[in-house]
Amino acid sequence: MRSKEIKKPTWEEIYKHWKYVCEDLFSPITNTVSIVDIPVKSCSYITNNSSMVIDWWPISEIEKRKKEIEDDQSRIIGFGLNKGTKHTMELLYELRDNPEGIAAVWIGVCLKDKEDNYPKAWRGEMAQIVDYTYGEVIRKLDKLNVYTWHHAMREAIPIDLFRGWTYMLGEDYRPASFESLMTWIALESVLTCTTWTIVRVYDKDKIIGFKRK
Repeated sequence: MRSKEIKKPTWEEIYKHWKYVCEDLFSPITNTVSIVDIPVKSCSYITNNSSMVIDWWPISEIEKRKKEIEDDQSRIIGFGLNKGTKHTMELLYELRDNPEGIAAVWIGVCLKDKEDNYPKAWRGEMAQIVDYTYGEVIRKLDKLNVYTWHHAMREAIPIDLFRGWTYMLGEDYRPASFESLMTWIALESVLTCTTWTIVRVYDKDKIIGFKRK
């Protein structure tokens, strides 16, 4: 018996489904990247060449981390993002003025985490759908001339509903179709966007030439 042929989604279909769910949740994720500017005074860890340090923080940790930086400016260097998560942050920041680029990063990173460690119930047909969709997203990012995730990068998004949550969701849960997969990916994107934000830490004394946008 011949196996069912799986339709390969186009970028337009991927973007349409993801955007619809995000907008239905009234999320600004479809056209902007959340950025919080944090000024510091006379910081030797920010050079005239770099003008700022970019990081990705849980929103609930902003005030605590600002206080830590006030007490110890070496904390500006970073709070321990792994390489995969840091690269996702850098992609979002680089493409912050490109709505389709932003979407491609969110969709791509959510799919990458599934590809790196398929939930047991996703193997088979759903794994193929993930592969096809991820490949199409990577092609979109390649057209935007950005470096995508290296295969060795793991846990490239702060929140993956299956990573560590399987015991609550149940190992047998799986999307039933491409459309339900994209709904799942959109939910992970919006959840991460509403709980994490990119921060730009900059020296108020070296702000010349630094455009906040």
